Amino acid sequence: MGVQIESLGKQPTADGLIETLHARLDRIETALRNLMGHQNGKEWFGTDEVAAALGKAPFTVREWCRHRRIRAKKRKSGRGNAKEWMISAEELKRIQDEGLLPFPIGTNHHGPGG
Repeated sequence: MGVQIESLGKQPTADGLIETLHARLDRIETALRNLMGHQNGKEWFGTDEVAAALGKAPFTVREWCRHRRIRAKKRKSGRGNAKEWMISAEELKRIQDEGLLPFPIGTNHHGPGG
């Protein structure tokens, strides 16, 4: 995807390119805010919502919960005795800023093939 040139044969200036990039970044930031906007004021999120916010699969987020890589709580889901993981808005922000928690000491976790 190239930068659009206003008139044919005219090379864009450095200032023009910077201005174009700033405008594109502004549009990207606005789009991200709109995507995350449904979360404003919400205190708890399900694994599907957290997965969408982080660009991960819901299964991955459930595994992070199960392995205590993120702080999450179980709550009744309305499906009999089944419970679902819930992640606080504060924890979602922490994950976005800092990443996953380390594996708890004493857990026997092995990576793929391990």
